[in-house]
Amino acid sequence: MIQSYKETFAYRSLALFTALALAFAPVAFACDDELDPTPCVANNTTIQVLTNSHTTLTEALNVGKRDTLRIEVLDALGDVCPTCAATIQTSSITNNGTIDTVGFLALIANTIINNGAINVTGDLLLANAGIDKAAFLAGVAELARNPNAAPGSILNTGQINNLTKGIIALLGSEGGVHNFGTIISDGGAVALVAGNEISMPLTMDGLISINIEKGAEISA
Repeated sequence: MIQSYKETFAYRSLALFTALALAFAPVAFACDDELDPTPCVANNTTIQVLTNSHTTLTEALNVGKRDTLRIEVLDALGDVCPTCAATIQTSSITNNGTIDTVGFLALIANTIINNGAINVTGDLLLANAGIDKAAFLAGVAELARNPNAAPGSILNTGQINNLTKGIIALLGSEGGVHNFGTIISDGGAVALVAGNEISMPLTMDGLISINIEKGAEISA
């Protein structure tokens, strides 16, 4: 068994974070056991990004079934901030363990698979369509599929739980959004939307308004 270890990434400077994020992703090792060659982030990894930032990771995010990944958005003072917005983009996200998120966060990947648990403090957007990052920071999810990209999909067979009455939104392109698990946001809002062009204000006023052009498949 490969021993996991703690690796913490805390970047207080946006310029420094952006440069380093493009250079490497969280340290990886084989997922779950020696027979599984899939690279995973190290157990108890914490990724911290600054508010109003857009981060691109050079490798996929894969979390083993006995491992935990924590993602935090920091305010301008470097404190963890559940209401601060940021986006993180990578090629794919596969979670077989636990992901804890804190912030008003968009996780963007061509393929997103959750077989484990995702615990949300704040709001979480999982998207595989191309997101307008400036619009997201302004509180609107505007997505349009990149015609040059391979079709992606979002699959949830595990549990996604919002701990703070916020928004959980799964927004997919032509590969669709498929939920065979549990999504809980007691007192908050849950949206599963599939389409090649999507517009959705991310506000908690009791109503969610969604505009979809060129719809795709949703299964739940």
